[in-house]
Amino acid sequence: MDLSNAVKAKSDQLNAIDLVGGPIVIKITGVADIGNDDIAVSYEHDNNRPWKPSKTELRTLIRFWGKESDVYIGRSVKLWCNPKVKWAGTEVGG
Repeated sequence: MDLSNAVKAKSDQLNAIDLVGGPIVIKITGVADIGNDDIAVSYEHDNNRPWKPSKTELRTLIRFWGKESDVYIGRSVKLWCNPKVKWAGTEVGG
C-alpha cells in the first residue's frame, strides 16, 4: 500500500513540511492578491495549494524581479525548508 497520501499536509497552501524531503523548483503560473497585503503564487502542478510567500520572500522576489508580478509568470524559483529557522526561540524549521 502506498502511504504517501496519508502524510500529505491537509492545508490550502504549500507548507514547510512539504519541503522536508528536499528542495523543489516551481514554475510560476500566476500571482494573486488575496487580501490583507497577502499574495498567493500559483505554479505548475500545485493541486490548488499555492505558495504564500512571507514578507521577506516577497522582498527578495521584488529585489531580483521587480515589483510588477506580470514578469513572474513563467519564471522558476527554488524553495526549501531550513530546519534551523526558529519561532519563539525554538527551532521549528521553515
